Amino acid sequence: MFSRTHTLLTLLVLLIGVQGVFAQKERPLWTDGYFYDADYSYVEVASATGWEINDARQKAYQEIINRRSMATGTNAKVVINGDNASVKSQHDLIVKSRIVDEYVEQLEPGLYKVYLLVQTAKNPTFSYENVAVTDKYPVSARIIVPGWAQFYKGSNLKGGLIVAGEVVGVAGIVTCYSLKASYENLIKLDPKHTNTYLQYSDACSNVGYGFIALTAALYVYNLIDGAVARGKKRVFIENQLTFAPTYSPENNSFGLAMKMNF
Repeated sequence: MFSRTHTLLTLLVLLIGVQGVFAQKERPLWTDGYFYDADYSYVEVASATGWEINDARQKAYQEIINRRSMATGTNAKVVINGDNASVKSQHDLIVKSRIVDEYVEQLEPGLYKVYLLVQTAKNPTFSYENVAVTDKYPVSARIIVPGWAQFYKGSNLKGGLIVAGEVVGVAGIVTCYSLKASYENLIKLDPKHTNTYLQYSDACSNVGYGFIALTAALYVYNLIDGAVARGKKRVFIENQLTFAPTYSPENNSFGLAMKMNF
């Protein structure tokens, strides 16, 4: 029982001591692959390696342009200028594109892998949708279930520790009060050792109180952390409210349809 209490306390201290570390040092979620077909643009990921960061960045951006130009059958070369790009081609191909976010990973000394999150307009005359990469998450009902909000934010280690801590805590509470009930029953069966059984019963109660306190503290931590802690970076596309004309053959009438992108 005492070892379980020590384990639960250690998990709680560990979680508090490393608050925020998990999300800050992990790769953004979008580096695992992301593609979104918005109304006026594409948002997608490309990656490339190179002996210099700028070389890897150029290769990754060129990959995006290659994907977009395949549909036209026209080859194009990209020139990066800050977060925007210009495209050179022997034909009248115009590509409007920008870097939304970038992540650089050093594979070995002198060798880098660059991940680019790029937004490309479907037509160069179109305006971009508002796209942002953020590590902030809205408060949701996930915080009610221990560890769920942490897993959702990509903090898997933290979520695992919370779940493990709650399991240990509940198991400790059940064990303590089961033993307490057993000792109280032994008092009736063996009155000669009443004092000894009372001591054991009181000890179980005290340890049980400790498990209850620590389990409750861990759950409160789970609620607060799930509500305010930051997670892995994710792509957020601002809600776009658009209207499009529609036609109903049944009523032989025209109207407007509202579309909301989340």
